[in-house]
Amino acid sequence: MKKIMKTFLVMLVTCSGLCSAQTIQRNVMGSGGGMSTNGTNSIRGTVSQTAIGRITQDKSVNSIGFWYNASQIIRSSGFGSLITIPSVEAQIGETIKIPLLLQQSNHLFETSARSFTAIITFNASILEPIGSKYTYRRTGNKGELTIQGDVKDTAGILAEMEFTAKLGDAERSPLTIQSFLWNETNRVKILTKDGNVNLVGVCKEGDTVRLIKRTAAAALIRAYPNPAVTTSTIEYQLSERGETSLYLVDESGKIVSPIYNSKDVTPGLFSFDADLLYVPSGSYFLILKTPSEIFSKRFMIQK
Repeated sequence: MKKIMKTFLVMLVTCSGLCSAQTIQRNVMGSGGGMSTNGTNSIRGTVSQTAIGRITQDKSVNSIGFWYNASQIIRSSGFGSLITIPSVEAQIGETIKIPLLLQQSNHLFETSARSFTAIITFNASILEPIGSKYTYRRTGNKGELTIQGDVKDTAGILAEMEFTAKLGDAERSPLTIQSFLWNETNRVKILTKDGNVNLVGVCKEGDTVRLIKRTAAAALIRAYPNPAVTTSTIEYQLSERGETSLYLVDESGKIVSPIYNSKDVTPGLFSFDADLLYVPSGSYFLILKTPSEIFSKRFMIQK
């Protein structure tokens, strides 16, 4: 018995020495998000990172996680909240759902905060909102969603945005939290972290990514009638010599109808009558591709 007790004490002292050399405080391991509950007990998870917290060894301290410093700010402010949007990838034509997250809060329900208003901006040439749940406004290629909702917990998903990913003028769209307000109070400190949508599987020609370049009306194709039924006259101005093509693409970027192609075209003003007899009704982009530029115009066919 004495021998067993001596062995146990040696192990305890050894463990104490090792454990005192390094500690991990307030850590989270995982890559999920939200809350799980069975009606009695609840477990909350974090999103978009493998580890978070503070690791100390001797006199060294390392903070892990993009919202660790935010956590300190929130706690020191008394009433605080961290609002985030994750970064995701999407194929052209894919439908994606992106959450607006209340990542963390401090004493939120000790205030009157129960509902929120958020404005999210993004590249509208890449992302097309689905449904009419939130107010949508587009100015040029800047899209803006106004989201209103209620907060039901101190952490979790506040809202879910649904988009169709499209071929646009870039390979990436920021998802920017332009503004966020708790409607009932201004006592809660608000920190935000923006997200991104990165397009994958974009068509390339050599080392050049095929994108749609939006330009001013003076540089764009003119087509009439638009909407068209079976034919449309297309006028375009060329400023360089070389291979030029004209075609229709759908909103996913797929070519649905080649209209014109020439290996060697000189600069000047041109007019072309397009035969659209076998192109189904729908919303398209009319694309003019020159040796160094791509121009586009929204084009409708109604039969």
